[in-house]
Amino acid sequence: MGNYYMHVMKIKALFRILFILLAASLFAGCQSLIVNRTPSTLPANASGLYPFSFEADFGQHRVIPQTVKATIVIDGQAYPMQRNPMAGASVFEFEYRIPDNRNVVKYYYRLEYDWLQGTVVQHADHYSTEFSPKHTPYVTRLTNRYVIQTESNRGPVGTRIAVLGRGFSEFDTLLINGQDVATTYENPNTLSFVVPPLPAGRSYPLQVRAGDFLIDAGTFRVDAAELTVLPSTLMLQQGESEMMLFRIFFEAPAGGLPVEVTTDTPDFIVMPEVMIPEGAMSVNIPVQAVAPGRGKLYITAPGFGETVVNVIVE
Repeated sequence: MGNYYMHVMKIKALFRILFILLAASLFAGCQSLIVNRTPSTLPANASGLYPFSFEADFGQHRVIPQTVKATIVIDGQAYPMQRNPMAGASVFEFEYRIPDNRNVVKYYYRLEYDWLQGTVVQHADHYSTEFSPKHTPYVTRLTNRYVIQTESNRGPVGTRIAVLGRGFSEFDTLLINGQDVATTYENPNTLSFVVPPLPAGRSYPLQVRAGDFLIDAGTFRVDAAELTVLPSTLMLQQGESEMMLFRIFFEAPAGGLPVEVTTDTPDFIVMPEVMIPEGAMSVNIPVQAVAPGRGKLYITAPGFGETVVNVIVE
């Protein structure tokens, strides 16, 4: 009984091995290989058209030529590809017009065809991503956009700075410290921005966002800007009120520019919070004397140096 059981187990093991070998053989015979011929970077051209291509290896398949269909899928849209006889019978190409606001293209290929297994027609349908565990598409980038230099690598808040390069478009934006800043498209070789209100005395990374791609533009140092406050000295009678002017030399950014006012003598004056409105260059704020005293107002804003105003209430 024991010998019979061992004999049966050996036969089962043999069948398993034969099945695995047969399956591997069939899989190898059915698998087509798609070789991407498109480089990961492409130089820009004036027409905006770029060739994408792949080469198919049909192996031992007896392919029915008229059934071969190759496509490239970009952003979910499938485009038919054509054979290129000059490059080879198994090379397929497609010219794609890359939009001006993009310099990164993600794509994959699909290859379909019928082939003969003996006298039986079989159908094959393959994707270039099927051999990747994560089904990652190919990525090709344009090298048409790059930064040569900034007009200046430092400046105070509110200064307009030009960034010089090549291949800029009206869709490109600039980032400082990872945050978008108001960007003006001057021409294909120049972008400009106004230095935003960031803490002064520090250098921040500067980048150009071109579609999904970030281009390094070096660093930019924010210097302290001047905040004008008038009058420079306040002399009030108890119960009296006077207007103070807070002025900058550029238009306040989106959301306005908050101005911080502190004092070393609390409760002798009162005043509302100071905010220079978006697009404005100044604001008038009432200051009311509450009780006799002498003190100082310390005034600052992001990217500005400190201004000190003496206050006397009699």
